[in-house]
Amino acid sequence: MGDIMNSAIVSKPSNMFIKVKRRALNIFLDIIFVILILISILLLINFISLKSGNSNHPLFGAYVIVSPSMVPTINVDDAVVIKRTDVSDLHKGDIITFASSDARYLGYTITHRISDIESDSTGNIIFRTKGDNNNAVDSAPVLSENVFGKVIFIVPSLGKIQGFLSRPIGWFLLVIVPCGCLIIFDILSIIKRGKRVKGTSSDKSDDIEIL
Repeated sequence: MGDIMNSAIVSKPSNMFIKVKRRALNIFLDIIFVILILISILLLINFISLKSGNSNHPLFGAYVIVSPSMVPTINVDDAVVIKRTDVSDLHKGDIITFASSDARYLGYTITHRISDIESDSTGNIIFRTKGDNNNAVDSAPVLSENVFGKVIFIVPSLGKIQGFLSRPIGWFLLVIVPCGCLIIFDILSIIKRGKRVKGTSSDKSDDIEIL
């Protein structure tokens, strides 16, 4: 009797630990699933937006920051999510992502803050921009057609996760291993449940034989 009670006491925390681990894995995989769904929705919205011919730029976009020019507002490896915005709705102080027209960085995608709004000789809106961490305003103005959108929120350090996942070891550790563990837990649970059912059936048959 004492051995049975000790076994029950030992197995209870063990079962609790397994349940907690399984729950944590489920939550982790749910998060990954939600992220994948959101990315799919964003891609669909962008595809519809581009197909409709409203603009050459997608409605939403996400970019990983690789330089410290916007520190401390935006750090290296942070990700910015932008929304396509009509240039007439942009204001001084807004943070925008754009294609640089500076000869040194021609075509580079840059995220800086609007420091001033001007008009060129033909009346088109142009923007003067500056990185929060830079001492001077950007040398080349930003043309309206080169503006991809306005930053609507920042995701800290997402670039690090993206970089890790882009490597085989990262994909293995963050996706394959948790999925494998969840499958193993499920298999062990099924086996354990089968043993319990079998044990219960044996007990009942023993009782019938005694009677």
